[in-house]
Amino acid sequence: MHIRRPVLIALLAGWAILGLGVVFLPIGKQIGQVLAWLARTSESVGVRGLDLYSFDFMLNVVLFAVPVMLLATMWPHVPRWLWLPLGVVASFCIEMVQGAFLPRTSSLLDWVANSLGALVGVASVLLLERFRPAPAAELS
Repeated sequence: MHIRRPVLIALLAGWAILGLGVVFLPIGKQIGQVLAWLARTSESVGVRGLDLYSFDFMLNVVLFAVPVMLLATMWPHVPRWLWLPLGVVASFCIEMVQGAFLPRTSSLLDWVANSLGALVGVASVLLLERFRPAPAAELS
């Protein structure tokens, strides 16, 4: 990947702040309000069948897909497949902390969605690497 490392670090730091806030702050009511708004808005523009729980699942997927993509891009020497079990374990730990120490509940469905996000992140990096254009030096 040709994205400069400082850009990746800045993106990862921003995503980490956002993700940690979503995961560890007691903002479940506010997240629920955003998800309900997304469900209402999608319905009003003609997208049927997406409810609050669908958006919750999708956002959990994205919550893990993005950092896995960024990390795998930043550390290309780490085998790509290794990011999947790391994501699964990280998600499990987050769910356990939420259930044991925070005024939130842990959820098997969140763990599945986060793990799917790690898979999406790894698959995205592999696809981008496979189909990226050859550098100019290799074309001549």
